[in-house]
This record gives sequence, C-alpha cells and structure tokens, in this order.
Amino acid sequence: MHSIIDLTMTLSRLPGVGSKSAKRMAYFLLEEPELRALLEEQLHHLANSVYLCPICACYSQEMQSCQYCDRQRLQPELLCVVERASDAMNLEASGGFGGLYHVLGGAISPMSGITPEQLRLESLKSRLESGAIKEVILATSFTLEGDATAHYLEQWLAHFDVVVSRIASGLSAGAQLEFADKQSLIHSMRGRQKL
Repeated sequence: MHSIIDLTMTLSRLPGVGSKSAKRMAYFLLEEPELRALLEEQLHHLANSVYLCPICACYSQEMQSCQYCDRQRLQPELLCVVERASDAMNLEASGGFGGLYHVLGGAISPMSGITPEQLRLESLKSRLESGAIKEVILATSFTLEGDATAHYLEQWLAHFDVVVSRIASGLSAGAQLEFADKQSLIHSMRGRQKL
C-alpha cells in the first residue's frame, strides 16, 4: 500500500490535481497496465530527448539552440522575459509576439525559498550586454510572486541600456500565462507599458 500512497502523493504535486483526483489516477493506473507502460515509455523518452536551450532556456529537441532562437524573428531587438518555458510556448502560439524569449526558471518567492540568485539572471545579463536587445518585456504572471519578480527585474534592468516594459493586464489578477486564452495574450502583449 505504500506504493499507492507514494504515487498518490506524487500525482497530487501536478498542477490542478488534488488528493482525491490523484488517488483516482493511481488506482486507474493500477487497473490499466497498457496505459501505465505507455506513460513509463513516454516519460523515459521525455527525460532523454528534451533539453533546455542554452540561450533562452526554452525546451528543445536538440542539445543546441531551440526553435525560437534558431528561427528568423520579426523583432529580434525585443526580449520577452517569462517565468517558465510553457509561458513562452503560450505566447508564441498566440501569434502576437515576434521577438526573442528568456526563461527565468521561476518567480521570486521567499515563502518557497526562491530568491533572485536562483533565477537565470546571469545568462540574461550576457544577452543584454551584447547590445542587440533594445526592449525587455516582462511577462511574469499577475500573482504576488510574478509581481515581486517584475518589480525586482525593473530595478535590476535599470543598469542596462534597454527600455523595460511589462505586458498589460489583459490577463486577470492572479492569472498564470499557462491558462490564458490567445486573445488575452495578444492584448497583453500589445498593451504593454513602459516601466
């Protein structure tokens, strides 16, 4: 029974999955060996075939740069800073942004022990020092953590010769980019404000 409890606890760590749903999933996987085997195979493949882009930290099928860094961009002087790779993917899917991305790897959260030192700021600094970036768009979530991160970055970016803006609040307060619809993302990007 410890195996079921352990699996339930692990599944409940997934976003949007509570303890009851996690328990249902655990028992379902016990009853469906084909699905369990397929999940095991796909998770193994995922762990061995997806890499972080060395430039922006988005996910890539190659060990080199990702599709966003490799592809010719309409506005390569714009750099959109996001918390997670999935945020960049959602913004890209909206079709409302033609610049580059930089993934921080999270948001500042003292309660969770995440400090600015744990974010990908050194690689961001290197990109800004190249001089090619003219505007940095902060696209952090409109949560306490996202707002704290945006505020910290606004001050941190003051040392660089770039315009700093933040996506507009076309997204509702407390919203995460991951769950935003296409139109909200487009309006947020177009309505960004200079900080």
